Amino acid sequence: MDQEQPARPVAETIASFRAINPDGKSPEEYQKIFKTVIQQISHRVATRKERIHFAHMNTSAGAPPNDMSEFAQQLCLAILPSFQHKLRFLPHVLNPSNMRSDMRSWFEGVLNHLFAMHQILEEIDSSIISIRKAWERDQDDKRNLRHLRKLKARKIMVFTEAILTGPFCDLLNTCNTFFNCSNLSTLSLFDSHFIHDEWDKLSRRSTLTVYHIDTLIHWSQKSMLNVAKEEWRERVEAIEELLESLVECLHRIYLKNPKCSASESDQDIRSLSGPDHVKFSDDDHVKFFKDGVLIIKLCRIFFNKLGRITNSQPVIWVEPSTEMELDQLNQLLKVTSATRMYMYQYDDALPYPTPIRRETVVHALNKLQMAMSDCHGALDKYCNSLLETNNPELDHELIADGRLWLQSWDSSFRLVTEKAVNATGR
Repeated sequence: MDQEQPARPVAETIASFRAINPDGKSPEEYQKIFKTVIQQISHRVATRKERIHFAHMNTSAGAPPNDMSEFAQQLCLAILPSFQHKLRFLPHVLNPSNMRSDMRSWFEGVLNHLFAMHQILEEIDSSIISIRKAWERDQDDKRNLRHLRKLKARKIMVFTEAILTGPFCDLLNTCNTFFNCSNLSTLSLFDSHFIHDEWDKLSRRSTLTVYHIDTLIHWSQKSMLNVAKEEWRERVEAIEELLESLVECLHRIYLKNPKCSASESDQDIRSLSGPDHVKFSDDDHVKFFKDGVLIIKLCRIFFNKLGRITNSQPVIWVEPSTEMELDQLNQLLKVTSATRMYMYQYDDALPYPTPIRRETVVHALNKLQMAMSDCHGALDKYCNSLLETNNPELDHELIADGRLWLQSWDSSFRLVTEKAVNATGR
């Protein structure tokens, strides 16, 4: 298949337009160039991922490895605010009412503004390329700090992509509609309700895009500790959603068993038993699913407690005297991510525990048990570090209650996982 030809630069398009009969352009010609430039900007947004992926390899190799944070700061504190300003001013530039005094000045002002927007988009892409290149060179000795710095940079890139392909793309589409459905030669007539309605839509889209950029700028000023907290909480919530879905799935399968619901047919059980030549008893199904549900419910209790999803006292405290340090939280973030991965493996293996898949189920269960043990261990170290501070403001009774809860949970989890392994026939 033929490769797509690179798009013509906006600067070249505008220069060619202005070079021909510069003082005699008709409104229709301006309307055509407006639509062309909007299409070129839209194409730039639509293809930015691929372009950035290949272009970042051409970034200067001599930049210091720790420039990733500096590039991100430049993007969020200089380039994006400049982009905000252009977007905020766009409705004023396109306001049909401003054509009354000088139509040609209005046309040229619109063209200049679109060109300036495109230039800033180039700066945004260049900044993202620099961040990606610095990411590859980042070899900071402090691994936890490097991990969080990359996490923050990745989120900034993801948020930027979401803004450009979301609200900003919608704004471009509205601009395109404005120019497609308008007769620029009559824009100075105030009886055109349709034109002003489209301009109102454009203004709202502009405000929404500015709002999202403002949110990103404010988010970028978060400390590494707060970024880690936010990321960890998001992963806990994702685990909670997975566990809730799995509990519902297991209950549905469990209730299909004739031992629990006589209304279901034998075919429902046979469908869970794998090939016809391999038999798996009804009692095994009952034990297996029952123990599986208990394991998942215990995992839910654990992460609910961590994430304060319930109203009970959390294990991770938020008062200044008990706040987790950055290294501790980053370690908990890593083991939580590993736990999530093993939960997906257990999720995949558990619903269909035919004898030929017992090894898979046991392997997934062992991995999940080790991951949960790592989470428990990280929290135990956290409690120990609090007690070692000798902080007079520390509530020792609160910490003791938290450790007691962890020990009780760990004992229950070990007991249930042992029963689940036994239920597989191992």
